[in-house]
Amino acid sequence: AMLDVICASTTPLSFTRIMTQTGFARSSTHRVLSTLLEERLVAHDTERQTYQPGPRLVGWAVSTLQAGDLANLAAAMLDDLGARTGAHIALAILDGTSALYLRTIDSFEPYRRAPRVGERSPLHGCAVGKAMLAFLAPNRRDALLEDIEPERLTEHTITDAEAFRAELEDVRETGIAVCDREELLQVVGLAAPVFGHGGDVVAAVSIWNMIERQDLAALKKFRDELFAATSTLSARLGAEVSAVPAP
Repeated sequence: AMLDVICASTTPLSFTRIMTQTGFARSSTHRVLSTLLEERLVAHDTERQTYQPGPRLVGWAVSTLQAGDLANLAAAMLDDLGARTGAHIALAILDGTSALYLRTIDSFEPYRRAPRVGERSPLHGCAVGKAMLAFLAPNRRDALLEDIEPERLTEHTITDAEAFRAELEDVRETGIAVCDREELLQVVGLAAPVFGHGGDVVAAVSIWNMIERQDLAALKKFRDELFAATSTLSARLGAEVSAVPAP
């Protein structure tokens, strides 16, 4: 309720106005504000003695808007990629140690375990996760790798830290990430990174399918189509051509 009051106001609010509009007692208002300040969800102007949405909350809002814009911007080219390949298509962004799906497209033959918008996959087990990890700035990649606990999802999951780092180096060299039954035993896929302004990786796109419908060799025939889609999307997001890995 207090965050709603602060976010709905067009101007920063004083302690008294927050207390009045929320109906909280003075002690409760002080306690809740202290927690929100500690979590950086609210910012305090000590000179004017007012409160407004904090940097963490603003960051969430910007990320949400950017994610929505990215999904909308990519929609037509992802539909086209699905039609050209006959495969399932997924657009994902980083979310902690997971890949968060912003848009998914089913192939001509839907698969009941296909990821849906809003669902997540562990970075170490999926092609989009590897594609994004490989092209992160080294310090950010190293920090994430420290946080990842590589659970064995199938008998093919790479759980050895050195082997996984070597895999990421291969991805950096080729520009493409592979998932060979590492998250689900029936599923194989390829992914390529999407870059934004400044050359930072912002997302990844994958083409994938059940192995009996399209194996890795079949999917790799659409490598150029995948690169064309991610390169076009990167360019639309303001990435320099040199930031996009060559096929």
